[in-house]
Amino acid sequence: MLHPIMLTNSVFVASTPHRMKVMEPARIAYLEMIQRVIDRMAGESAHMKQYCLVSIAAVLSTAAATTTESLALAGLLFVAAFWYLAAQYLARERWFRTLYEQARVADEPPDFLMMPGNAIRDQHGLRHTLLSWSTVPLYLTLGLLCLVVFA
Repeated sequence: MLHPIMLTNSVFVASTPHRMKVMEPARIAYLEMIQRVIDRMAGESAHMKQYCLVSIAAVLSTAAATTTESLALAGLLFVAAFWYLAAQYLARERWFRTLYEQARVADEPPDFLMMPGNAIRDQHGLRHTLLSWSTVPLYLTLGLLCLVVFA
């Protein structure tokens, strides 16, 4: 869980459930950099869902209006492509959330590396995000909708 950073009498303090920790400006700058990446990844994942909804709506409405059922099968390609892209962004967002937490509680000075290590990447792999609660319901529903229009 991310904890807010507060400014108290010109000293940066990160609130934690158990103790208060004084943070040096370099750590705060590093955490802000990571947070900006997290925001971008979350935004792009949301955009993939929006683009998918619009694309599928266009394909399925065209398939229904022209009675071209095979066009609905093409919608499955859109669903698969956008599902993959959204899962990629979600995996990277999770990588950086874990990196943020590690940087927040670290005792040594920040190294400003912006690439999570192999352990983090393995922990939040593509397979886990493809089957995540935030991707499966939407994309599975859209895929089933394509099959219903095809039938």
